[in-house]
Amino acid sequence: KWLAQARDWDFSRSRYWGTPMPVWRNETATRIIGSLEELKKWAVNPELVEGLKDIHREFLDGIEVWVDDEKTMKGKRIPEVFDCWVESGSMPYASLHYPFEHKELFEATHPAQFIVEYISQTRAWFYTLHIMSVGIFGKHTFENALTHGVILAEDGSKMSKSKKNYPDPMVLVEKYSVDALRFYLMESVVMRGENLNFSEAGVKEIYQNVLSRLWNLTAFYLLYRGKAVIAAQVPTPVHVMDQWLVGLTTTLVSQVTKSLDSYDTVGACRSISEFIDHCSTWYLRRSRVRVREDSLAMDVFGWVLKTLVTVMAPLTPFLSERVYQNLTGTAGSVHHADWPQVGQETGDKRQEMESAMQLVREICALGHAKRKESKIPVRQPLKECQIINAKCQIKEEYIELVKEELNVKAVKIVVGEGELSVILDTTSSPELVAEGRMRELIRAIQQLRKEKGCTIDGHVRVEVPQQYKDLPEGHIENIKRETLTDEIVWGNLLKLLTGSTSSSS
Repeated sequence: KWLAQARDWDFSRSRYWGTPMPVWRNETATRIIGSLEELKKWAVNPELVEGLKDIHREFLDGIEVWVDDEKTMKGKRIPEVFDCWVESGSMPYASLHYPFEHKELFEATHPAQFIVEYISQTRAWFYTLHIMSVGIFGKHTFENALTHGVILAEDGSKMSKSKKNYPDPMVLVEKYSVDALRFYLMESVVMRGENLNFSEAGVKEIYQNVLSRLWNLTAFYLLYRGKAVIAAQVPTPVHVMDQWLVGLTTTLVSQVTKSLDSYDTVGACRSISEFIDHCSTWYLRRSRVRVREDSLAMDVFGWVLKTLVTVMAPLTPFLSERVYQNLTGTAGSVHHADWPQVGQETGDKRQEMESAMQLVREICALGHAKRKESKIPVRQPLKECQIINAKCQIKEEYIELVKEELNVKAVKIVVGEGELSVILDTTSSPELVAEGRMRELIRAIQQLRKEKGCTIDGHVRVEVPQQYKDLPEGHIENIKRETLTDEIVWGNLLKLLTGSTSSSS
């Protein structure tokens, strides 16, 4: 409430060092000097002003000035200096030597769009900027002020060089990247004027959950995209997962644009963190095989990544630049790219899809909890799950996602009362057990391929334990197809055989 209270401000200081107040007086008259030219005009001895450039007290206090227009009364400069906040508050025009120089530049750029300082400047720099400008120009000198809090040690104490109670920032940068440190701070409460207890674990979390995930998403796209080129405009998605991701991306652009237009870095960062989590832990995990095999899905995924790093660029400039250049295959900079423009005409449909997908994820979370409770791994197919709730209206395409995620053969919607609940039919059968063993073996072979450094298109020969020999022929063929296995040799251990046709040993 500093402006509302309109406190008096003593802008003079009784000190030696500082900018001398240009006021000369005697017992009856006062003269205020506005420039060196004026000082020379009114100086009793003009020669003392010749060549004068340094106007601190040691050079001014000995100069007498005529304080009346008839030049009959001499006066001496008062001893006070300006409060240093006069200079700080005069920065917008004093730094350009306005009005003596750069008149057009100053008038074209005043008031400033944006300033930033920590919260105590409310009664210091922010205040003096305002009152100096209003006093001289009759208007404010800045349009937006971002106030941040103070960064404290992890235990809440003040950071101190003598105590060394803070991590070396350059070590943090080397371990987690400058983008991780930057994003951590931009997302923290310090950007909303509150104090932050700095935590290295927080920087590490950003590195793992935001930056590393983004890099992994990009690496997947680059590995499988083939000759795909990212389209300038969003491709028209067909699959419900692609439609949902495009809608989510549109929402992201809208949220980040709104946040950054309001200088709200916290809101922008949190929208980005949440989006990357959705994209990594839900979209790609559920769509990995489909994206590899469906060129339209790959086109959608590429467009999403490009759009994502474009809106991330102000917050993570280095990683965004590297990803952008990898995606586009050009030397063009993400920082020169146009800001994404998204239409609002499908806002209601987008919101409907996001709500439907959120319901699907809630159902799947409950189903996974039931599996864990029953100690049944996800690789083991189940006959059915029942979804019980009076409000459940789920379209068929979303039911298919539930089937895939929970690995059930059927989903039954039951109208009921109370909160959403999921019931799994854990009744086993020889067919379901066989399918579970097939999935188990596929996963084990894929892990073995990864450990041995096989390329994504490298075909292999595999020795498989005899215990899997009773699997139906269809399952055996499926295992070969999924794992790029040319031949299965029955033995005692699971291993890749020498002489495989893998392009990597």
